[in-house]
Amino acid sequence: MKRNKQAFTLIEILVVVLIIGILAAVALPQYQIAVAKSRYSTLKNLTKSILQAQEVYYLANGHYPNSFTELDIEAPTPTETNEDNTRYYYDWGNCQVYNNEGIEAFVKCSNSQIKLGFQIYAAHNTTVSNEARCVAGSGDLLSVPNRLCKQETNDPSPYKGQDGGSWYAWRYQ
Repeated sequence: MKRNKQAFTLIEILVVVLIIGILAAVALPQYQIAVAKSRYSTLKNLTKSILQAQEVYYLANGHYPNSFTELDIEAPTPTETNEDNTRYYYDWGNCQVYNNEGIEAFVKCSNSQIKLGFQIYAAHNTTVSNEARCVAGSGDLLSVPNRLCKQETNDPSPYKGQDGGSWYAWRYQ
């Protein structure tokens, strides 16, 4: 009587595992960038909304606000705030508003899960108005945050953090 072979050989199984490993190695970095882009996009939108609220406040009062509590915006409810309500903390990161004597405004939101931040300046009668930056919380230029910032901004030479280079700021062109 003849026996039918109905099992896979060890070599066939190893080849399939190898192919799956190669596909995963190629797909995982692209997946990480896609997730980071999605979270970064949400971060940018929130930051721009806060800046817009600051501009509305400026038009109504002639100076920028000193805290989040003065803004007419429905920001996500923070888990905590600092003493003067200029920084809201969330489980994913934080947002900060800054006012330089009422003539300059600065908003920065950072997502610690993806090590990315978006900051934008607004000022009337100065050169920094609406200057925006992508901030990567990594000193490795090949990391996902830095690669994403480079793609987003097209900045050929990012600003290296003063703390020894543990972060880079990429200016939007």
